Amino acid sequence: MVLEHRFPLVGFYAHTEPRSQSSTATQLAIIDELGGLFFAVFRAFISNIAKETKRGVTPTQMRFLQLIAHRPGLSNAEIAQGLAVTTPSACTAINRLIKLGWVERHADVRDKRCIRLYLTGAGEELVRSFQIMQAEKLKDLLAIFEEEEMNEFRDMVRRITAYIDTNTDQSYATRTPEEQA
Repeated sequence: MVLEHRFPLVGFYAHTEPRSQSSTATQLAIIDELGGLFFAVFRAFISNIAKETKRGVTPTQMRFLQLIAHRPGLSNAEIAQGLAVTTPSACTAINRLIKLGWVERHADVRDKRCIRLYLTGAGEELVRSFQIMQAEKLKDLLAIFEEEEMNEFRDMVRRITAYIDTNTDQSYATRTPEEQA
């Protein structure tokens, strides 16, 4: 399967930065291409795995399930923040996951007004099977690299992740409650 640059950002930066220097133009073209490639790889990877679960779970639903698995007891608003979606969008998705039997609501022990979300047994099983498939697909995908290339790639992704954790709110979904305090 050839991944096309389906959602290019070509020209996105052209209106925000002058292209007077050829190196700047080259960097912006690379940024445009990388943005599209990251998105295409992510969509293809997640969509492929979600289809293989054969349970009708969508990539978006799997993002919700994985966050709840990683951080059980989040509220709707915390999930919305962690996935960078609106609270109403998160509520709609969560209600669907509840109807599918993958998520359940429980009142907060300290504040009965607050509702916390947890995976059901079926939800846990689904996430576990997804993680196994994800690991297998990732292993297959990375088989194109030699060990040294894989280490270099890992180091680059770690640098990107560290930048995200340091400079954006997007790291929220990957941190534990203790780390967020």
